[in-house]
Amino acid sequence: MCVDIKDIDEGSNVESTGKEGEQADSDYISRLIKIHTHDHVLVFTDGSVCSPGSAGLVGCGACAAVLFPTSQENCGLRIKTYAVGTGVSSEKCETEGILLGIEMAVQYTKV
Repeated sequence: MCVDIKDIDEGSNVESTGKEGEQADSDYISRLIKIHTHDHVLVFTDGSVCSPGSAGLVGCGACAAVLFPTSQENCGLRIKTYAVGTGVSSEKCETEGILLGIEMAVQYTKV
């Protein structure tokens, strides 16, 4: 499924600033999720590295995935996290997050 962002909210700026802008962004994202989850599963992923006191590219990393089931189902969103490890790169954490999201989607379709 491909939805043009203009079909959801003509002229919206997702990078607003300030309290009013944050609420508008939140409403916009909520609407986007509602439209996409009507008939489809939606998964968001993220990975991150923390290297306190260092400008290095490696550190302690983790990732997460959030699955929004279709709105026809009577169940809430599903969240999984994974501690990737120490001495890992941001790319490794992002990749692990994507894999986690794919695993969640596969498990969801098997139920």
